[in-house]
Amino acid sequence: MRRLTDDPFAQRLFAEAQEGIAIFDEAGDVVAWNAAARAITGWDEAAAAKQDLLSRGAGMLEVRDGKWVDLRRSVIATGGRELRILLFADASAQ
Repeated sequence: MRRLTDDPFAQRLFAEAQEGIAIFDEAGDVVAWNAAARAITGWDEAAAAKQDLLSRGAGMLEVRDGKWVDLRRSVIATGGRELRILLFADASAQ
């Protein structure tokens, strides 16, 4: 399967976004995890895959001791697939 980050636009979006972006496929597997998501959560893509993020609700979420994120979620259909997108913003200061 072609990875989403093979697309030049997706590569630029992922590289430049200040928000963490995680994309999951229909099976719940991580298909994209950007550098901002790694910086905000402290997890690489493999570690994120073990966090069961899809079962957590949206809103304020503590991802590790003292590290809070504002988590937003969306579902999109594209190319015959349904993708779930999570957006993270660092909310530790709040």
